[in-house]
Amino acid sequence: MKYEHIFYRTEYDNLEIEFLLLEISKTEGWRAYILSDIDYKRVSKARSTDWHFTHLFYEADDKRYISKDKSYPFVCWTEPIRDLKTLKTVAAIWSELTAYYIRNGSTFAENQKKLAALDIL
Repeated sequence: MKYEHIFYRTEYDNLEIEFLLLEISKTEGWRAYILSDIDYKRVSKARSTDWHFTHLFYEADDKRYISKDKSYPFVCWTEPIRDLKTLKTVAAIWSELTAYYIRNGSTFAENQKKLAALDIL
């Protein structure tokens, strides 16, 4: 398996995220696993940690690639990601959207429009 360990600091330096980028297989592509503990509720207790809001999935017990004892979250993406360069872009976008969500709430789709208008995405 190919992998890369990276850190990403968001545009406004309010969030640093540790990733393990892992190629699962040629058919499943790459995944961006989050190794950092992210405090979604540090600004507002109203922030949800549900996957609909965080865009994170967890490994199934029988499909753990990092540790047999713990399931790590990975960035939810609609299509398999075939190369490391694309995955790094996806991880950066997810990080910026996550930081904005923690600060301001709302959905990823709404926040994506706002960040694009600010020229962050």
